[in-house]
Amino acid sequence: MRRGRKIFLLITLVVFFAGIGWLAYANWFRPTRILVVNPLPAQEAEIILNNDSRHIKVTCVAMEEAKSFDRYDAVLMYGRGLYLDSVQLKSLEHAARKGIPVFTNTLRNFNFVVNHNLDSLQIEELHRYFSNPCRENYRNMLRYVRSIMRDRRRCPLICFIILKRESILIKQMNLLNILRIKDCILPQERGLSLYQA
Repeated sequence: MRRGRKIFLLITLVVFFAGIGWLAYANWFRPTRILVVNPLPAQEAEIILNNDSRHIKVTCVAMEEAKSFDRYDAVLMYGRGLYLDSVQLKSLEHAARKGIPVFTNTLRNFNFVVNHNLDSLQIEELHRYFSNPCRENYRNMLRYVRSIMRDRRRCPLICFIILKRESILIKQMNLLNILRIKDCILPQERGLSLYQA
């Protein structure tokens, strides 16, 4: 009977640590999956060929084939001629509710603009990358989207640890380090440059 308990305990521990390892990989270490919807063939080739990071997986699809938006970490759409049916829009809204950033590159007067889970600075930066299409900007755009997702994956844990540590220091040092807390909550610039063609 003792041997059976040890085997059961060992199997339980292996399954438990395998589950923790899978969760850590899924949340922090797996490649960022980016879906690009409705690109022209030349844009699709440029985006895929200029992705030099093994931590970024790019999938380009035509608008008719776009589905299961929630399987990706970010969705980038070209608005020119874009029309999503009701099933696709429901899937896109479901992905947006899950916190997946959705960005539509459109002209200013276009009527189908869908941007979710991005602030105005991130939208402006993505517009700048799309408005100057070249090899460097496509590569940096993918890295920028990955940095947005990396911040979202890490920030809750890191901010909790820093805020907890800072709250102890604030109590001891009488509110001297209040600026560090603001730096944790507001993400800093990534240092990715925009290449002007």
